[in-house]
Amino acid sequence: MVKLLSENIKDEIFDLFESSEKEINIISPFIGIQTAKEIVKIIKEKNINVTLITRFNRSDFYSKASSLEALNLLSDNNVKILAVKKLHTKLYIIDTDSMILGSSNFTTGGFLTNIELNVLFQNENNDCNEIIGTGIAYFNEFKTNIPNDYVVTKERILNEIEILKTIPRQKEITRFDERFNFGFEFENLSKVISRPDMIESCFSENLITNSTAWLKFEGFSDERRKKGDTIIEKELEEGKYKTYFATKPSGFKTGDLVFLGVASYNLENKPTIMIYGYGTVKQWQKNQIASQEEKNKNPDRNRWPYYIYFENIKYIHDEACKCIPISDLYENIGADAFPNSVGTNRDVHGMHYQREKLRITDKAKNYLLSELSKRNCI
Repeated sequence: MVKLLSENIKDEIFDLFESSEKEINIISPFIGIQTAKEIVKIIKEKNINVTLITRFNRSDFYSKASSLEALNLLSDNNVKILAVKKLHTKLYIIDTDSMILGSSNFTTGGFLTNIELNVLFQNENNDCNEIIGTGIAYFNEFKTNIPNDYVVTKERILNEIEILKTIPRQKEITRFDERFNFGFEFENLSKVISRPDMIESCFSENLITNSTAWLKFEGFSDERRKKGDTIIEKELEEGKYKTYFATKPSGFKTGDLVFLGVASYNLENKPTIMIYGYGTVKQWQKNQIASQEEKNKNPDRNRWPYYIYFENIKYIHDEACKCIPISDLYENIGADAFPNSVGTNRDVHGMHYQREKLRITDKAKNYLLSELSKRNCI
C-alpha cells in the first residue's frame, strides 16, 4: 500500500510505532520533546529497539529548532543516537513492514502544526518489498558508516546543556560557528540508488485501480471449519459483524466492500479458504481492541486483538464447503485479481498465505458478487 500523509500525520505515524514488534529506525535533523516523550512510552511498553540519526548543532539547540531535553530523554531510554552533519533526510522505518519518507521532522511542528507531506509505504501484500528494502539499506548505509566516535553520549548532551545555559538569549545570535557542531561528515557516501522502475512499480501496483474492495481471511489452518459445518454469524454485537486482526488494521475506509473468507474445506475435502459473504466497513476507532476480559475468555484475542465492525452483512446460509473456494477466483481472474499483479503472468495461488487481508481489483469484486448471488448470498 502507498498512501500520502498530509493530515493526521502524528496519529498515522504513532499508530505504526505502536504496532512495532522489534525496532524503529528514525532519521530526522530536528527532535522535539513531546514526540520524544511519546515514543519513550512505546519503548517502555513494548521493549523495542530505537535508533536515531540526527544533527547535533548548537545553532539548532539555541534556536529551539531541536531539543537537547528530548535527546537527553531518549538517551536515558537506551535510544542509540548518531550525529551526522548537513543532515536533511526525514525517514521512519518500522520493523521491515512500513516506511515513511517525506518532509516531517520528529517534532510537534513536523507532525501537527506545519504543512507537511509524507509518503507511507506499507507492505500489506508484499507489494512494497523493494522500496522498503531500499529504505532499510539506505538507513543501514548511514548506520554502518558512522564511526562510534559520533555516537551522541549522555555526557555530551549534558555538557551542551550546561554550555547553552551560559550563553545569553540575544536576537543578534542566529548561528554559531560550524566548529561547535558535532557529527560525522560524509564525503563519499556510497549511495543506495532506488531504480526508477522500482519506485514506479510500487506506485503503479497500488494505484492501478480505484478499487475499494478487500478479502478478509478468518480462522486458523489448525481450526478449519469441517465439511458439514454451516456458515453462521459470529461475534455479533448490536447487530454488527466484528472481525479481528493481529495488528491495527490499516488501509480500510468507511464503506469499503469486504469479502469474508474462512479457513475450511471444499467439496473435495481439500483444505482451502472458502469465501462466504461480504459487508461494508465501519470506521476503525483506536479503542477497538479486545479487553483483558475478552482475552481471558478467548485466547485467540491475544493473537488477534484488534477489530473492525462490518455492516450490511450478506452471507451464504449453507455449509462452508458449498461456498466459493478461493481457487475459483484465481482460476477465473488470475493475476488480474490483485492490484499489484494486474497485467502480469504472476502465479497468485499463494497470495493469501499468512495474510489477514488483501486488496482486490474491481474485476475480482464483480466476479465474487456474481458468484455469491448464484449461491443465494442474503
